[in-house]
Amino acid sequence: MIKSFIARRLGTLGALAAPHLVTLCAIALPTPALAQPWPDRPVRLVVPFPAGGAVDIAARLVAQALADQPALRGQAVVVDNRAGASGSIGSQSVARAPADGLTLLFATGSTHGTNPAVTAHLPYDPIRDFAPVILVASTPYLLLVHPSVPVRNLAELLALARERPGQLNYASYGSGSSNHLATELLRARTGIDIVHVPYKGGAPAIADLVAGQVQILLDVWSSSGGHVTAGRMRLLAVASARRPAFAPETATVSESGVTGYSAGTFYAVLTTAGTSPARIAILNEGLNRALEQPELRARLLAQGAEPAGGGPEQLASRIAEEITTWRTLVKTRGLVFD
Repeated sequence: MIKSFIARRLGTLGALAAPHLVTLCAIALPTPALAQPWPDRPVRLVVPFPAGGAVDIAARLVAQALADQPALRGQAVVVDNRAGASGSIGSQSVARAPADGLTLLFATGSTHGTNPAVTAHLPYDPIRDFAPVILVASTPYLLLVHPSVPVRNLAELLALARERPGQLNYASYGSGSSNHLATELLRARTGIDIVHVPYKGGAPAIADLVAGQVQILLDVWSSSGGHVTAGRMRLLAVASARRPAFAPETATVSESGVTGYSAGTFYAVLTTAGTSPARIAILNEGLNRALEQPELRARLLAQGAEPAGGGPEQLASRIAEEITTWRTLVKTRGLVFD
């Protein structure tokens, strides 16, 4: 049932045909599987991004919470940062690891969403090479402008952009990055003409928005929330399905007139394809219990990440939807990446 459900979700993604979905769809397991002992070896959680960033911070919180779960029998969960190529290097290392459940990937909306849409020769298959464990959290993008832009909400920004076609700039983390595609999706849904200014990462894009060199940016709360609080940026809307806990008074993009629009990233745990369903079930149970802990939930929310949880099939569905969305956007908009 799960396999056919995801195959329907993939729709136009012929490249991700149903046979590739088998390893991604861990089925629900009977309770006895959870009673099987965990190996007396540490778990390695690969973070495919640099240490110290938002992804790394969230991964370390999750690693500690997982290590504290009784099912792991006191085994350590070691964070291994393998950054490079927009997360591709670390992801590939997990795809090639032994299928024993002891090597995990802290995946994101880049590694398992936008990368497959913008990279012609990705060194891993986001469906075939991995088995899903759990969706950890969703992190919506914030629609931000420099305070000099004379708008207070999304409707006013759209009106201004239509009055001044080609005169407003938007920053991205780089050509083909997740916030580049998210802004292109907003452009496609609204018809506005704003100019793309790609940067080499989030930090310089944020710096230039604060300096007024660019006017618009989609970014996450963990890196821009402090600037919003200090008045260096203005928050117009949140690109989530509902108002997040960290900004309950801010309207969503959908509420503001672009119905159904949502964009952001996510944090998820996957392991190598071929890992036994029993091992996956143990990991899933432990992570679900960890995500119920008030301290972990509070710390994720402080980073602008809404805790999720659930079964492997929910993560499989999310990945399928993300890949479909971004591949369709790239094709229909004729986007070309440097």
